Amino acid sequence: MKRKTILSVLAVCILVPSLALAGISFEGTVVSKDSIAVMAPFGGVVSSVSVQAGDIVDTGDALADVMTAKVYATTAGEITGVFGQAGDYVDNVADRYGAVLYITPERRYTISADTSEGYDTSDNLYLHLGETVYLRSYASSNGNTGVGEITAIDGTSFTVETTQGDFWVGETISVYRDPEFEAITRIGRGDLSRAAEIAINGSGSIVAMYVQDGDTVERGQLLYETVSGELDALAADGSQIRFTAAGIVESVEVSAGVSVEKGALVATVCAADAMQARVEINEYDLAYIKVGDTVKLSFSYDDLGMNTITGTVEMISDISFSSDTSDVSYYVYVDFRPNEDIRLGMTVIMETMDAVPSESEAETDMAETMP
Repeated sequence: MKRKTILSVLAVCILVPSLALAGISFEGTVVSKDSIAVMAPFGGVVSSVSVQAGDIVDTGDALADVMTAKVYATTAGEITGVFGQAGDYVDNVADRYGAVLYITPERRYTISADTSEGYDTSDNLYLHLGETVYLRSYASSNGNTGVGEITAIDGTSFTVETTQGDFWVGETISVYRDPEFEAITRIGRGDLSRAAEIAINGSGSIVAMYVQDGDTVERGQLLYETVSGELDALAADGSQIRFTAAGIVESVEVSAGVSVEKGALVATVCAADAMQARVEINEYDLAYIKVGDTVKLSFSYDDLGMNTITGTVEMISDISFSSDTSDVSYYVYVDFRPNEDIRLGMTVIMETMDAVPSESEAETDMAETMP
């Protein structure tokens, strides 16, 4: 407890009614009256923080950036069926539609073939994954030709994906090693089917979608970004955590590289007009102040005392904050209207408006009344 004027004992005031009186003052600190918690609307790893304690912020200002999970195209092709959008939770979309979006692959057809329909040579029985082959309709009336690649081999069965050419779904295709389709190079025959769409999924909530139905994409192209957790009201505002209240930043609870979960405390904000003076009062001085009292406040930034303001005692703590039984002290909280120069953490001097006796005056008057 930091008291500026030493008091006499209360008994002196009773014994000496003619005592000269003076106000007393105490030292304290400007604190927040109502701290507003800012919680993470989603989870992830913080990449950067934009503010620090003491900054003045508005609602919607950026607090921190969070790294996103990026989802890329696994194959070249055309986007067909975009069922997710910014704000959606990936698992919910996948449960309903099977995927966030689909890609119709650039290789539009597959052929399920067998070497039993090939020309009977030992070379034609030995196939290679990735081998380029040449395709022609078995029915001469169709006359379709193209190029493909062997993508799977299982015993005498193998699969070819087309890389060039147009065919009829369901038609039978002969597969050759020779682009001139010499019979001796025929390694098999099979039925052609439409290649299945590629399902694209991820995890978390979508914060940005970069494609739409009908777009052509290349393998490795960015499709969308996600953050962890499910967004409230399915509302996405990018990958930034933003302030939900205006005021003065009291504390920032995150830093770059730290992982946060949805709902975690990331900062606290004090409304610019919601400050209090918190003053330490010794138990012997509690008799001189009570809830509702008007007091004078002056601040360390104002050495001339030209901006002294008044405040009202709002609360006196019921429990001592001191563990030292020889110096039991309590907090007194004073409401006041701050001006633009007052900041959280400033030193404040509280002076009582009602006069009390100083120790020197009490001793002098006591001596005069002694026989």
